[in-house]
Amino acid sequence: GTYTDGSFPPYLGRIIPSINPFTQTMEVKWEIRQDLIVPAIRWVLRGLVQSGHLIEWETSSLGSYDTESILITNHAYYHDASKPPFEILDGRRKKAQNAEEQEEEEEEEIELSAYEKMRLERVERNKERLKALGLG
Repeated sequence: GTYTDGSFPPYLGRIIPSINPFTQTMEVKWEIRQDLIVPAIRWVLRGLVQSGHLIEWETSSLGSYDTESILITNHAYYHDASKPPFEILDGRRKKAQNAEEQEEEEEEEIELSAYEKMRLERVERNKERLKALGLG
């Protein structure tokens, strides 16, 4: 955990991966002592409020265990002009775009040796021969 606001986070438990013997699917189990569940969840929720992912309906309601807290997600269903909604990213599209950019950078950086240039010429010549024979 990280030291924040004069204290360390409470024990947040541990995540245990396991395989369900009936369905043969991967499952995840959160193991934490009963008396530490509320402090752990409040710690995580305070972090989400500080990052802007959640908004407290009543200010400082997460600061005390005596009060109930009402939290609202910061997205299109609730408009707060001071906190714009977060952009949703498609991870696959982002990875593909990054891969294409890296390939372009690598192509620009790599200068072919004489041998590689001759090899590419042979490959092109062979492709033309295959096309002429009707195989390409």
